[in-house]
Amino acid sequence: MKKISSKTTYFRKKIVPIILLINALILLFGFTIFDLTFKNLAFIFFPTLIFLFAWIFNFRKLEEVYLGNKYLLIKNEKVLFENILSIDKKSSFRYELTYQTANTVKSVIFMVDSFPKYPTSTPDFLKEIKEFIEKDKDK
Repeated sequence: MKKISSKTTYFRKKIVPIILLINALILLFGFTIFDLTFKNLAFIFFPTLIFLFAWIFNFRKLEEVYLGNKYLLIKNEKVLFENILSIDKKSSFRYELTYQTANTVKSVIFMVDSFPKYPTSTPDFLKEIKEFIEKDKDK
């Protein structure tokens, strides 16, 4: 089974929150114990704030996706190509996968590692899945 999501997904989902927590603790202890002013800790505060917003809006939603034979494995759940409704490109490396399970429609965001030749290109495995979806809709 091939992992099609980015190798940095684990880092972005698990390690980034720990880094944010450590920075928050440094800020808290810096203000209280060392009686530092905001001006002295601004070099830590603003990057932490930017990282926090990036994580909240982007990284916490990422999932690891594996490619099998005619199915994808997402959160230990097998999703057949027939159940995939759409794959939408959100940015150069981020994709949103919408699929149906039983009576519910679910959506997952994942990132890919393959560097596109130019920003509008799509990795080959995603092209194959999109072609399968289009053929299935035509039937």
